[in-house]
Amino acid sequence: MQNREFEKNIQQKMEELKFAPSDAVWNKVEAGLPKKEKSRRGVFFILFFAVILFGSLVWWNTSETAKREITETATEEHNLIGQPANTISKAENNRQLIIDTILLKNTEPITDSAINNTNKQKTTAAAFRIKIKSGATEDLENKNTADNLVANNKKIIKSRAVLNTTIKAPGQSVDDTEKKIDEQVENEAPSNTKIINGIDTVAIVTENKSDEKTMGNPDSFWVKKKDTVNVLIVNNEKKRKIDKISKWQYGILIASGNSNVTSKLFSSALVFDRVNSALASGAPGGGGTQSSPVPNNPTGSLAFNIGFFANKKITEKWKFSTGINYVYQSNLIKVGSKVDSVVNLNFDANKSVSASNYYRSGNTASYKNKFHLVEIPLLFQFNFFGKPALYLEAGTTVSYLINSNALVYNSNASSYITDDAIFNRLLLSAQGGLGINILQKSKLPFSIGYQFKYGIASVVKKSFGKQHFVNSLLYLKVPLKK
Repeated sequence: MQNREFEKNIQQKMEELKFAPSDAVWNKVEAGLPKKEKSRRGVFFILFFAVILFGSLVWWNTSETAKREITETATEEHNLIGQPANTISKAENNRQLIIDTILLKNTEPITDSAINNTNKQKTTAAAFRIKIKSGATEDLENKNTADNLVANNKKIIKSRAVLNTTIKAPGQSVDDTEKKIDEQVENEAPSNTKIINGIDTVAIVTENKSDEKTMGNPDSFWVKKKDTVNVLIVNNEKKRKIDKISKWQYGILIASGNSNVTSKLFSSALVFDRVNSALASGAPGGGGTQSSPVPNNPTGSLAFNIGFFANKKITEKWKFSTGINYVYQSNLIKVGSKVDSVVNLNFDANKSVSASNYYRSGNTASYKNKFHLVEIPLLFQFNFFGKPALYLEAGTTVSYLINSNALVYNSNASSYITDDAIFNRLLLSAQGGLGINILQKSKLPFSIGYQFKYGIASVVKKSFGKQHFVNSLLYLKVPLKK
């Protein structure tokens, strides 16, 4: 019992005699502890938020586009009131031709014999509304013939008109560049209205002057002829533009130019961190107070991109562009002789790099740093003055580094070395440029332009310096689908 009490007393005294380490000792202990990696949750949260925001914008734009298409279709149908339902459906299913010239004249005057003696009247065509559609080559048929009209003591006034049109249909071959359409029009006198229904042409002829207001369209215009015939040309360009807004355009992208790395934008400072840490094994040099040679900065070299792009109209002036590209970038650096020997270099307390060979500091040889990446650009295009020819684009690019042989420098060993552990894999860049669309109405349209890209994140980790990509490229875009 006494022995146990004695042990307890000794243990209690030992606990009371514990000393806290001095500040100097504690600083040394903290220096030897591994540094905590900074949390990257914020970066992933920002990327996740950006994806959610982008998806919401795409969904909103798609729904708004659908609403605009429904509204525009309803407006078009309202403007075509007075036409048979089957004619409207055919008109909406065909593409509109380009009307170069329309000549309308009366070839046969209206005779008095065809007019009731008690109700003589001079017949003139007051308004002629025309919508010409493609997709057929059959002759026009008059569906309002005399057999379909109710007699009921009503006189039928016969007149003849010749409609001469010169039309162009893209992608359609015809022997003659001009089509002349002769149509016999029969009109019921009390209604004073003539309707021509055909596969290629939908026309309404009326003598009611007030119809010029009701048949008016913001996207149409009147052409007056000497024989008092008014021709209304209906422009459906607005409808076609709205339809195109909801479609994606995709194609091939090829770019080539110059690339380099820099410590910061428009700076000539060294991209290598001149670390003076202890040499672990195998490399030349060592400790001491001698100054180490200054490493050489890389110079620009070849870069090229190849991949696929996809564009989508948001508004008449704005367009969203994305895609996926393979990216090759390179730069040159002057080095000394190569040493085929295993080396282990310490860059700081937690960074140690091993390699089977290394390069000495010097200027006797050129070494090419190569980078292979896959990137996804997220860009917005703005068309100047609302025209599709000239555009400005800007946005961000998310890249992933697949492989690289780039060197980093250790000043204490005066050596260059490479290893997969020195690189950051996920990179973010800012991109901007200017482009021009060429031959957009032809069968082989394309776009050329210039783009500048700067890496926001360094391609090497902080312990090995700062290397931000700087690219200057000329590109060619060839759409596969318009």
